[in-house]
Amino acid sequence: MLRRDCEKEIDILIRARYALVYVVTYEESKAIDCLKEMASQRNKEFFVWSSTQGIHKPEESTKVDEATRDPINALNHIERQTYPAIFVMLDLHRYLDDNTIVRKLRDLVENLKQTYETLIILSPVLNVPVELEKDVAVVDFDLPDQEDLNNLFKGIKGSQCLEVGKALGKSL
Repeated sequence: MLRRDCEKEIDILIRARYALVYVVTYEESKAIDCLKEMASQRNKEFFVWSSTQGIHKPEESTKVDEATRDPINALNHIERQTYPAIFVMLDLHRYLDDNTIVRKLRDLVENLKQTYETLIILSPVLNVPVELEKDVAVVDFDLPDQEDLNNLFKGIKGSQCLEVGKALGKSL
């Protein structure tokens, strides 16, 4: 369920077939979960890239694809895909000072516009090269608001009450 404005904005960008979205957040795992849910709702494959694991499905987090650990190889892999998908690249901002990476992203954006694929850069730091400014949509993935925190605390409190009730029920 999409509640936060940033989640709604990302969903709209994906549905509008934006090729490149840059999501700024320190909440990497929450953002990945949200994006994975969006992919599922849209019947799209979902992949995550990191320099340590290459391209993989999140549920296969222990699997390392050596061939796609290099960002250029990963971008080439994404370019060759033909099925609807969301590809999330973690911490790619570290590589955006490399002219080859920037050029490859520009080429890829043009190709992805003709597909149902979305490339999402997920990073705690905003670093958009001038060459990509017109091709990328930037979204700040909000930190939890008061409602999110209240729901979290209610959930914790509820689960603790449930555990205490189970423990009491067993001891009777």
